[in-house]
Amino acid sequence: MMRILAIALGGLVVLTLGCGGEKPEREGGGMEMKKNEGAGIAGLSVEDQKLAREQKVCPVSDEPLGSMGTPVKEIHGGRTVFFCCESCRKPFLKNPEKYLAKLK
Repeated sequence: MMRILAIALGGLVVLTLGCGGEKPEREGGGMEMKKNEGAGIAGLSVEDQKLAREQKVCPVSDEPLGSMGTPVKEIHGGRTVFFCCESCRKPFLKNPEKYLAKLK
C-alpha cells in the first residue's frame, strides 16, 4: 500500500512540475535566453542549432531549448520542431496543431 502511495505521489510531482521543474527566470521577462540556458543546443548540427535558437522554447513545456540537454528534434509536415526533452514529444504527436500554433 505504501509503495503504491509513493508511486502515485511521485507521478503527481512530475505532473505538477513538468519536465524541468521550476522555470528559470528570463532576463527582462521576455523570451531571450540567458548565456548558459541554451548550452545543450551545442549538441545539435550547425543547421539545427540555428533553427533551435530561432524557436527558443519547447512548444509543450515552454522551457528554453537546451536547458535540459540536447533538444529533441521532430519533423512534422515538413517543419522542424524541437523539444526540451523526449517526454514532450508524445503530447505534441497527439495534438500537433495545438503546439504548432504556439510557435507562430
